[in-house]
Amino acid sequence: MGDNNRRNEDFFTAAVLGAGALFGAYQVYKRYSSTDNASNNSNQTHSQSDWRDINEVQFYNRSHMNRVISNQNECKQAVKELRQACKEYPVLGLDCEWNNDWNGRRKVALLQLATQKGLCFLFRLCKIGYIPEELKRILADPNIRKAGVGVETDMQYLLIDYQADGAGAVDLREMAEICDVPLPHNLASLAKQSLGIIMDKEWQVSDWEADVLTENQIKYAANDARVAIELYKVYDY
Repeated sequence: MGDNNRRNEDFFTAAVLGAGALFGAYQVYKRYSSTDNASNNSNQTHSQSDWRDINEVQFYNRSHMNRVISNQNECKQAVKELRQACKEYPVLGLDCEWNNDWNGRRKVALLQLATQKGLCFLFRLCKIGYIPEELKRILADPNIRKAGVGVETDMQYLLIDYQADGAGAVDLREMAEICDVPLPHNLASLAKQSLGIIMDKEWQVSDWEADVLTENQIKYAANDARVAIELYKVYDY
């Protein structure tokens, strides 16, 4: 009778340990399978034969979706539209442009914020002279994510130049690393690999404090922010 009891206890103990091991393995699978799926999805990179020039893709060439903001009244309306867009999808593509001189970096001249539907507001901070409070509140809102490459640096510059606190920064380089996207992780490379588009960087070094921005400057700046949010959507599916 004692031997039977011991055998029963041993059987029960083995069953419990076996069940525990299976449950633990299942939890590990659950934890990492979503990351593996993300990596597999993002690793379906576009081959060079699939790359398209950004100027040939309609989504990135809708001039009516680029809004240049040069004064406080325009800024108020822009923020209303951004707030409305973020109710549907609380993520914005963010980028900044500035000039350099012999003393180094000048103050941020242009702040770009793009919504998931491709609407991009280009705030000419060099013309406005400051960041209005309603725009500062969006930048400081942790519930609205701001996606970009080096976005924390951009936010740091906005803080230094205009005393605008930032929150909700999401660096696309970190997302790309998690998704196993091959290096390099600059914006142009990520756009090729994950979106299949070749970005136009001709206007990167131009006069962002000019009295009037050219159409090429506007399109270039808007597409930097637009590409950022499109990449976010790829990596955060």
